[in-house]
Amino acid sequence: MDYGFAPGGTPQDGRARTLFTLRANTKLVSVKKMVTVRGFANHLRTAALVTRPIDDALLGAHANSEGWIFIPMFPGQKGGTNFETLEDTVIGFTTGDAITHSVHFKGCNIGKVPAYLTKFKEALGDHVNVTAPKHFHGLWELKSYGTWEYMAYEFVLRRKKAFAKRSDLITDFDAEGFPHIDGSTVPTADWSKWVPKKITKTAKFSVTGKLGVTIGKRKTIDAEQQFRVDTTPFTWTITYPNAGSVPTTTAARQAAFEASVTADPVFDPAHDYHWFERLGYASLADFFAGYTWSHSAKKKGLHTWTTG
Repeated sequence: MDYGFAPGGTPQDGRARTLFTLRANTKLVSVKKMVTVRGFANHLRTAALVTRPIDDALLGAHANSEGWIFIPMFPGQKGGTNFETLEDTVIGFTTGDAITHSVHFKGCNIGKVPAYLTKFKEALGDHVNVTAPKHFHGLWELKSYGTWEYMAYEFVLRRKKAFAKRSDLITDFDAEGFPHIDGSTVPTADWSKWVPKKITKTAKFSVTGKLGVTIGKRKTIDAEQQFRVDTTPFTWTITYPNAGSVPTTTAARQAAFEASVTADPVFDPAHDYHWFERLGYASLADFFAGYTWSHSAKKKGLHTWTTG
């Protein structure tokens, strides 16, 4: 018997619970006030109604390709689960157990980050197989049929400044030569269909996808397509011994900021999953060049943030 767990409160989490309920040979675990992966693991190990040994465990939660899953690992955790949270998590296993089952994570794009999945596997005791989607993970419900599970592409552009015109955005998307799963390039005409008229904010659309087979009377399903705009700033603060030590010129402030970031272990290229990679950059130099930086001084602090 497989066991599924999706404690979140969003519609997608609800669809995941429905999926686990309908899935053959799977039992949904839904216990009041149990919201953590550790709680789920303890339940599988100790609950009287669990048939042991279990087969596989399924976890449903939101996630992204920057190394976050939005389900807490342990009680009292604040915010989502990033790489550093996993470093503080050990759930463990029973000595002598063979690696005979898997944890299948159902959440968007986290499978693109092997270093994160390796750390996730270690947090689970390093004694299970772990799988996760390398694409957007979608669920669509139709009560008369059931729940469809599907994958969707993620195409991302990062720029220092917002695009002034829709046509410029379409041109840059097309120039990237983004591939389909079969290796063919996304046609130029598709970008004009996909990019909305207003490019300054996130938008969601419903699109129709062909099943390729007929199920009952259905040959298509509805899926969600999104256009996302993310202007979340990256911020950094350096604290000095006194206000007089804070650099006063823009050049000196930028140099101090870059030196501080470079010295931080999470930006070390030798780190298992350094921050510039999480933000979509191949190197620390690309990270510095990828933003427009602003600085301000307040008392003993030098504050830096991205603009544009």
